[in-house]
Amino acid sequence: MTDDDHTTHAALAAELTDSIKRLRLDVESRSDPILEEIAHALELTLELTTHAHGHSLDNRERLRALESGG
Repeated sequence: MTDDDHTTHAALAAELTDSIKRLRLDVESRSDPILEEIAHALELTLELTTHAHGHSLDNRERLRALESGG
């Protein structure tokens, strides 16, 4: 993963976070249980992908250390 990839992923995560916030506002105004479930599912998806991305970065650093003999 390059630094450009990391920047792109961060931008996409920020965009998704903003979208979830807007959806939450819409949910509050409508009291729609289906929209609530969608918002919750998106929040979980963002949390899981952010967690996986963190592991990916950690693994990249470990691999670099192994490749450099550290």
